[in-house]
Amino acid sequence: MAVSRTVPIVQTIGDASRSDRLRDEVIAGLSLPAGEKFMSPLVLYDERGLRIYDEITDVPDYYLFGAEKVILETHADEIARIMHSGFSHVGNEAEPRNSLVVELGAGALTKTSLILGALARQVPGPSAEPPVQYYALDLEKRELERTLVALNQSAVGTELLGKVSTNGLCGTYDDGLKYITSGGLDGPSAAKVRPALHIIFLGSSLGNFARGDDAAFLRSLPLRPGSGDTLLIGLDHGYDPERMALAYNSPTGTNRRFVLNGLKCAGRALGDESLFEERKWEYVSKHNEELRRHEACYQSTCDQTIVTSTHTFAFIKGELVNLVYSHKYSEQDTSTLFADAGLTPVRRWTDIALQYSLWLLERPAVV
Repeated sequence: MAVSRTVPIVQTIGDASRSDRLRDEVIAGLSLPAGEKFMSPLVLYDERGLRIYDEITDVPDYYLFGAEKVILETHADEIARIMHSGFSHVGNEAEPRNSLVVELGAGALTKTSLILGALARQVPGPSAEPPVQYYALDLEKRELERTLVALNQSAVGTELLGKVSTNGLCGTYDDGLKYITSGGLDGPSAAKVRPALHIIFLGSSLGNFARGDDAAFLRSLPLRPGSGDTLLIGLDHGYDPERMALAYNSPTGTNRRFVLNGLKCAGRALGDESLFEERKWEYVSKHNEELRRHEACYQSTCDQTIVTSTHTFAFIKGELVNLVYSHKYSEQDTSTLFADAGLTPVRRWTDIALQYSLWLLERPAVV
Protein backbone atom coordinates (compact mmCIF):
# COMPACT_ATOMS: atom_id res chain seq x y z
CA MET A 1 0.00 0.00 0.00
CA ALA A 2 1.14 3.56 -0.67
CA VAL A 3 2.10 5.46 2.50
CA SER A 4 2.97 9.15 2.40
CA ARG A 5 5.57 10.91 4.51
CA THR A 6 4.32 12.83 7.54
CA VAL A 7 5.83 15.83 9.30
CA PRO A 8 7.26 14.81 12.71
CA ILE A 9 5.45 16.30 15.70
CA VAL A 10 7.64 17.57 18.54
CA GLN A 11 5.72 18.04 21.78
CA THR A 12 7.07 20.10 24.68
CA ILE A 13 6.55 18.28 27.98
CA GLY A 14 7.23 19.17 31.61
CA ASP A 15 5.59 21.41 34.20
CA ALA A 16 8.08 24.30 34.31
CA SER A 17 9.95 25.98 31.52
CA ARG A 18 13.46 24.73 30.91
CA SER A 19 14.84 28.27 31.23
CA ASP A 20 13.42 28.64 34.76
CA ARG A 21 14.82 25.30 35.89
CA LEU A 22 18.20 25.99 34.30
CA ARG A 23 18.41 29.41 35.97
CA ASP A 24 17.64 27.88 39.37
CA GLU A 25 20.25 25.14 38.88
CA VAL A 26 22.94 27.62 37.80
CA ILE A 27 22.24 29.88 40.79
CA ALA A 28 22.26 26.96 43.23
CA GLY A 29 25.55 25.58 41.92
CA LEU A 30 27.43 28.90 41.80
CA SER A 31 26.21 30.02 45.24
CA LEU A 32 28.33 27.37 46.98
CA PRO A 33 31.74 28.13 48.54
CA ALA A 34 34.98 28.00 46.55
CA GLY A 35 35.98 24.40 45.89
CA GLU A 36 32.37 23.22 45.95
CA LYS A 37 30.84 25.20 43.09
CA PHE A 38 29.34 23.38 40.13
CA MET A 39 27.69 24.35 36.87
CA SER A 40 24.58 22.54 35.65
CA PRO A 41 25.62 20.28 32.75
CA LEU A 42 22.40 21.29 31.01
CA VAL A 43 24.21 24.47 29.88
CA LEU A 44 26.10 22.31 27.38
CA TYR A 45 23.02 21.36 25.41
CA ASP A 46 21.57 24.49 23.92
CA GLU A 47 21.01 24.48 20.15
CA ARG A 48 24.58 25.54 19.35
CA GLY A 49 26.00 23.12 21.91
CA LEU A 50 24.17 20.19 20.35
CA ARG A 51 25.62 21.06 16.96
CA ILE A 52 29.16 21.34 18.36
CA TYR A 53 28.65 17.97 20.04
CA ASP A 54 27.78 16.55 16.62
CA GLU A 55 31.20 17.82 15.48
CA ILE A 56 32.84 16.01 18.40
CA THR A 57 31.30 12.73 17.26
CA ASP A 58 33.05 13.16 13.92
CA VAL A 59 36.48 13.44 15.59
CA PRO A 60 38.26 10.03 15.53
CA ASP A 61 39.64 10.63 19.03
CA TYR A 62 36.11 10.47 20.43
CA TYR A 63 36.09 6.68 20.51
CA LEU A 64 32.77 6.30 22.37
CA PHE A 65 30.71 7.36 19.35
CA GLY A 66 32.73 5.32 16.88
CA ALA A 67 32.72 2.16 19.00
CA GLU A 68 28.96 2.31 19.53
CA LYS A 69 28.32 3.03 15.85
CA VAL A 70 30.37 0.01 14.75
CA ILE A 71 28.50 -2.23 17.20
CA LEU A 72 25.19 -1.05 15.76
CA GLU A 73 26.35 -1.36 12.15
CA THR A 74 27.30 -4.96 12.91
CA HIS A 75 24.49 -6.06 15.22
CA ALA A 76 21.48 -3.74 14.70
CA ASP A 77 19.41 -6.44 13.01
CA GLU A 78 20.04 -8.90 15.84
CA ILE A 79 19.23 -6.23 18.43
CA ALA A 80 16.01 -5.29 16.63
CA ARG A 81 15.00 -8.94 16.25
CA ILE A 82 15.26 -9.49 20.00
CA MET A 83 13.51 -6.20 20.84
CA HIS A 84 10.69 -6.93 18.41
CA SER A 85 10.21 -10.58 19.33
CA GLY A 86 7.75 -10.00 22.19
CA PHE A 87 4.39 -11.73 21.91
CA SER A 88 1.35 -11.36 24.11
CA HIS A 89 -1.23 -14.08 24.42
CA VAL A 90 -4.82 -12.96 24.03
CA GLY A 91 -7.20 -15.85 24.55
CA ASN A 92 -5.60 -18.81 22.77
CA GLU A 93 -3.85 -16.79 20.09
CA ALA A 94 -0.50 -15.03 20.08
CA GLU A 95 -0.52 -11.61 18.47
CA PRO A 96 2.58 -9.63 17.46
CA ARG A 97 2.91 -6.60 19.71
CA ASN A 98 3.17 -3.01 18.64
CA SER A 99 6.15 -1.20 20.10
CA LEU A 100 6.91 2.17 21.64
CA VAL A 101 10.56 3.15 21.33
CA VAL A 102 11.74 6.12 23.41
CA GLU A 103 15.29 7.43 23.15
CA LEU A 104 16.72 9.47 26.03
CA GLY A 105 18.98 12.25 24.72
CA ALA A 106 18.49 11.47 21.04
CA GLY A 107 20.99 13.94 19.55
CA ALA A 108 21.62 13.83 15.81
CA LEU A 109 19.98 10.38 15.33
CA THR A 110 23.01 9.09 13.39
CA LYS A 111 23.27 5.87 15.41
CA THR A 112 19.54 5.76 16.06
CA SER A 113 18.85 5.50 12.35
CA LEU A 114 20.67 2.14 12.34
CA ILE A 115 18.33 0.77 15.02
CA LEU A 116 15.19 2.20 13.43
CA GLY A 117 16.10 0.80 10.03
CA ALA A 118 16.61 -2.60 11.61
CA LEU A 119 13.28 -2.37 13.43
CA ALA A 120 11.58 -1.49 10.14
CA ARG A 121 13.02 -4.65 8.60
CA GLN A 122 11.22 -6.67 11.29
CA VAL A 123 7.84 -5.35 10.10
CA PRO A 124 6.37 -7.44 7.21
CA GLY A 125 4.82 -4.53 5.34
CA PRO A 126 3.73 -0.89 5.58
CA SER A 127 0.42 0.16 7.09
CA ALA A 128 -1.50 3.38 7.67
CA GLU A 129 -0.70 3.07 11.39
CA PRO A 130 2.94 1.99 11.77
CA PRO A 131 3.32 -0.73 14.44
CA VAL A 132 6.53 0.84 15.79
CA GLN A 133 6.30 4.36 17.25
CA TYR A 134 9.62 6.10 17.93
CA TYR A 135 9.94 9.17 20.17
CA ALA A 136 13.18 11.16 20.39
CA LEU A 137 13.58 12.94 23.74
CA ASP A 138 15.93 15.92 23.89
CA LEU A 139 16.24 19.45 25.22
CA GLU A 140 16.02 21.73 22.17
CA LYS A 141 12.80 21.76 20.15
CA ARG A 142 14.20 23.30 16.96
CA GLU A 143 17.09 20.87 16.92
CA LEU A 144 14.70 17.95 17.44
CA GLU A 145 12.56 19.17 14.55
CA ARG A 146 15.62 19.57 12.32
CA THR A 147 17.05 16.11 13.02
CA LEU A 148 13.70 14.33 12.72
CA VAL A 149 12.90 16.00 9.39
CA ALA A 150 16.38 15.12 8.12
CA LEU A 151 15.84 11.50 9.16
CA ASN A 152 12.47 11.31 7.43
CA GLN A 153 13.91 12.74 4.22
CA SER A 154 16.85 10.32 4.18
CA ALA A 155 17.10 6.85 2.65
CA VAL A 156 16.44 5.39 6.10
CA GLY A 157 13.29 7.52 6.29
CA THR A 158 12.02 5.85 3.13
CA GLU A 159 12.63 2.47 4.74
CA LEU A 160 10.60 3.53 7.79
CA LEU A 161 7.48 4.56 5.84
CA GLY A 162 4.40 2.78 7.17
CA LYS A 163 6.53 0.74 9.57
CA VAL A 164 8.09 3.15 12.07
CA SER A 165 6.63 6.55 12.93
CA THR A 166 9.00 9.23 14.24
CA ASN A 167 8.12 12.08 16.60
CA GLY A 168 9.80 14.07 19.36
CA LEU A 169 9.45 14.99 23.01
CA CYS A 170 11.15 18.18 24.18
CA GLY A 171 12.15 17.97 27.83
CA THR A 172 14.55 16.49 30.37
CA TYR A 173 14.97 12.82 31.25
CA ASP A 174 12.68 13.30 34.24
CA ASP A 175 10.08 15.04 32.06
CA GLY A 176 10.12 12.12 29.64
CA LEU A 177 9.80 9.44 32.29
CA LYS A 178 6.94 11.26 34.01
CA TYR A 179 5.21 11.65 30.66
CA ILE A 180 5.46 7.92 29.94
CA THR A 181 4.40 6.92 33.45
CA SER A 182 1.37 9.21 33.35
CA GLY A 183 0.17 7.54 30.15
CA GLY A 184 1.20 10.27 27.73
CA LEU A 185 2.17 7.72 25.08
CA ASP A 186 -0.74 5.33 25.66
CA GLY A 187 -2.95 4.45 22.73
CA PRO A 188 -6.65 3.64 22.79
CA SER A 189 -7.67 2.10 26.09
CA ALA A 190 -9.55 -0.59 24.19
CA ALA A 191 -6.38 -2.01 22.67
CA LYS A 192 -6.20 -5.73 23.38
CA VAL A 193 -2.41 -5.84 23.55
CA ARG A 194 -0.36 -3.22 25.38
CA PRO A 195 2.59 -2.05 23.29
CA ALA A 196 6.03 -3.15 24.38
CA LEU A 197 8.18 -0.27 25.66
CA HIS A 198 11.80 -0.12 24.52
CA ILE A 199 13.99 2.61 25.99
CA ILE A 200 17.24 3.54 24.23
CA PHE A 201 20.01 5.25 26.21
CA LEU A 202 23.17 5.48 24.12
CA GLY A 203 26.52 7.24 24.39
CA SER A 204 27.38 6.04 27.92
CA SER A 205 25.30 8.99 29.11
CA LEU A 206 24.46 7.08 32.29
CA GLY A 207 28.04 7.78 33.34
CA ASN A 208 27.10 11.42 33.92
CA PHE A 209 25.15 10.34 37.00
CA ALA A 210 26.86 9.98 40.38
CA ARG A 211 27.55 6.44 41.57
CA GLY A 212 24.37 5.21 43.18
CA ASP A 213 22.25 7.78 41.36
CA ASP A 214 22.87 5.83 38.17
CA ALA A 215 21.20 2.70 39.59
CA ALA A 216 18.39 4.80 41.08
CA PHE A 217 17.73 6.32 37.65
CA LEU A 218 17.58 2.89 36.02
CA ARG A 219 15.21 1.70 38.74
CA SER A 220 12.92 4.61 37.88
CA LEU A 221 12.53 3.54 34.25
CA PRO A 222 8.92 2.41 33.61
CA LEU A 223 9.84 -1.09 32.39
CA ARG A 224 7.20 -3.64 33.34
CA PRO A 225 8.53 -6.87 34.89
CA GLY A 226 8.40 -9.89 32.60
CA SER A 227 6.57 -7.94 29.90
CA GLY A 228 9.07 -7.84 27.04
CA ASP A 229 9.92 -4.19 27.78
CA THR A 230 13.65 -3.58 27.31
CA LEU A 231 16.43 -1.06 27.85
CA LEU A 232 19.24 -0.74 25.29
CA ILE A 233 22.12 1.05 27.00
CA GLY A 234 25.70 1.89 26.10
CA LEU A 235 28.46 1.78 28.74
CA ASP A 236 32.10 2.82 28.40
CA HIS A 237 34.57 0.68 30.34
CA GLY A 238 37.38 3.26 30.28
CA TYR A 239 40.32 0.90 30.35
CA ASP A 240 42.70 3.26 28.49
CA PRO A 241 43.37 6.61 30.27
CA GLU A 242 45.44 8.01 27.37
CA ARG A 243 42.68 7.27 24.91
CA MET A 244 40.16 8.85 27.27
CA ALA A 245 42.27 12.00 27.58
CA LEU A 246 42.14 12.50 23.80
CA ALA A 247 38.43 11.68 23.66
CA TYR A 248 37.55 14.47 26.07
CA ASN A 249 40.17 17.02 25.03
CA SER A 250 41.02 16.45 21.39
CA PRO A 251 43.81 18.53 19.80
CA THR A 252 41.14 19.77 17.37
CA GLY A 253 39.81 22.00 20.17
CA THR A 254 36.24 20.85 19.56
CA ASN A 255 35.70 19.68 23.15
CA ARG A 256 36.94 23.03 24.45
CA ARG A 257 34.54 24.94 22.17
CA PHE A 258 31.69 22.71 23.34
CA VAL A 259 32.39 23.33 27.01
CA LEU A 260 33.05 27.08 26.72
CA ASN A 261 29.86 27.52 24.71
CA GLY A 262 28.09 26.43 27.90
CA LEU A 263 29.13 29.72 29.52
CA LYS A 264 26.98 31.63 27.03
CA CYS A 265 24.03 29.39 27.83
CA ALA A 266 24.62 29.94 31.57
CA GLY A 267 24.72 33.68 30.99
CA ARG A 268 21.45 33.60 29.08
CA ALA A 269 19.87 31.65 31.94
CA LEU A 270 20.88 34.51 34.27
CA GLY A 271 19.68 37.22 31.88
CA ASP A 272 22.80 38.17 29.90
CA GLU A 273 24.71 35.91 27.49
CA SER A 274 27.91 37.95 27.99
CA LEU A 275 28.00 37.59 31.81
CA PHE A 276 30.78 34.98 31.67
CA GLU A 277 33.65 36.41 29.62
CA GLU A 278 35.25 33.51 27.78
CA ARG A 279 38.75 35.01 28.09
CA LYS A 280 38.47 34.69 31.87
CA TRP A 281 37.75 30.97 31.80
CA GLU A 282 39.47 27.79 30.72
CA TYR A 283 38.36 24.20 30.20
CA VAL A 284 40.04 21.67 32.49
CA SER A 285 39.86 18.00 31.51
CA LYS A 286 41.22 15.37 33.90
CA HIS A 287 41.04 11.66 34.62
CA ASN A 288 40.32 10.48 38.16
CA GLU A 289 41.75 6.98 38.34
CA GLU A 290 40.59 6.32 41.90
CA LEU A 291 36.95 7.11 41.12
CA ARG A 292 37.12 5.70 37.56
CA ARG A 293 35.76 8.79 35.85
CA HIS A 294 36.62 11.69 33.60
CA GLU A 295 36.05 15.13 35.12
CA ALA A 296 35.28 18.27 33.12
CA CYS A 297 35.55 21.63 34.89
CA TYR A 298 35.62 25.34 34.27
CA GLN A 299 38.62 27.17 35.74
CA SER A 300 38.62 30.87 36.52
CA THR A 301 41.82 32.41 35.11
CA CYS A 302 41.61 35.47 37.40
CA ASP A 303 39.85 36.85 40.45
CA GLN A 304 36.44 37.95 39.21
CA THR A 305 32.95 38.79 40.35
CA ILE A 306 29.81 38.21 38.30
CA VAL A 307 26.83 40.36 39.22
CA THR A 308 23.22 39.85 38.16
CA SER A 309 20.11 41.74 39.17
CA THR A 310 19.59 39.36 42.09
CA HIS A 311 22.88 37.56 42.82
CA THR A 312 26.63 38.10 43.07
CA PHE A 313 29.07 35.26 42.39
CA ALA A 314 32.75 35.61 43.32
CA PHE A 315 35.54 33.43 41.89
CA ILE A 316 39.22 33.36 42.78
CA LYS A 317 42.04 32.80 40.30
CA GLY A 318 42.51 29.09 39.63
CA GLU A 319 39.18 28.10 41.17
CA LEU A 320 37.56 25.06 39.59
CA VAL A 321 33.84 24.84 38.93
CA ASN A 322 32.73 21.24 38.42
CA LEU A 323 30.71 20.71 35.24
CA VAL A 324 30.20 17.06 34.41
CA TYR A 325 31.57 13.65 35.36
CA SER A 326 31.75 10.71 32.98
CA HIS A 327 31.96 7.55 35.06
CA LYS A 328 33.44 4.39 33.56
CA TYR A 329 32.20 0.90 34.29
CA SER A 330 34.38 -2.11 35.03
CA GLU A 331 32.89 -5.60 34.85
CA GLN A 332 32.26 -5.48 38.61
CA ASP A 333 30.76 -1.98 38.36
CA THR A 334 28.40 -3.17 35.65
CA SER A 335 27.31 -6.26 37.54
CA THR A 336 26.63 -4.21 40.68
CA LEU A 337 24.81 -1.52 38.71
CA PHE A 338 22.39 -3.93 37.06
CA ALA A 339 21.72 -5.81 40.30
CA ASP A 340 21.01 -2.57 42.19
CA ALA A 341 18.75 -1.39 39.35
CA GLY A 342 16.72 -4.60 39.31
CA LEU A 343 17.64 -5.35 35.70
CA THR A 344 18.74 -8.56 34.02
CA PRO A 345 20.94 -8.72 30.90
CA VAL A 346 19.34 -10.24 27.82
CA ARG A 347 22.34 -9.83 25.51
CA ARG A 348 25.62 -7.94 25.33
CA TRP A 349 27.57 -6.67 22.32
CA THR A 350 31.11 -5.21 22.51
CA ASP A 351 33.50 -3.40 20.20
CA ILE A 352 36.64 -5.17 19.01
CA ALA A 353 38.79 -3.44 21.64
CA LEU A 354 36.43 -4.53 24.44
CA GLN A 355 36.39 -0.88 25.52
CA TYR A 356 32.68 -0.33 25.02
CA SER A 357 29.51 -2.40 25.38
CA LEU A 358 25.88 -2.22 24.37
CA TRP A 359 23.57 -4.07 26.74
CA LEU A 360 19.96 -5.12 26.21
CA LEU A 361 18.29 -5.41 29.62
CA GLU A 362 14.87 -6.29 31.00
CA ARG A 363 13.15 -6.22 34.35
CA PRO A 364 12.58 -9.88 35.33
CA ALA A 365 9.15 -11.18 36.23
CA VAL A 366 8.30 -11.11 39.91
CA VAL A 367 8.12 -14.73 41.09
